[in-house]
Amino acid sequence: MIKCLACGKKLENTSNKNIVKCIYCGNSVILKKLSIKLIIKNTIILKKIALIMRDLKDYDTAIDFYQRTLSVDNSDWDAWLGKAIIYLSKANELESLKTEDLISTYCEIVGIEL
Repeated sequence: MIKCLACGKKLENTSNKNIVKCIYCGNSVILKKLSIKLIIKNTIILKKIALIMRDLKDYDTAIDFYQRTLSVDNSDWDAWLGKAIIYLSKANELESLKTEDLISTYCEIVGIEL
């Protein structure tokens, strides 16, 4: 359900156009821009949930939420980095690896060739 940004009432798009006029207050809403805003907010929420799951050491769930973020925006480096950190933590090698090994492992996970 999409709501009017001015009055909060439900918008109905009966004409399948990108611009919908609210029948209650007359405000025009551009649906294309609204959907982009919702996607951005959605990825932010997904990443926050992933961070919470990572802090709780529920690594599989955290990876799932990072993967959901990447399914919306495959170029989101925060999500890629979050996944890399989780894989390293999950392997329980973070303390024993040298900096060079950490960089190499990260690059391997995100698909960067050295």
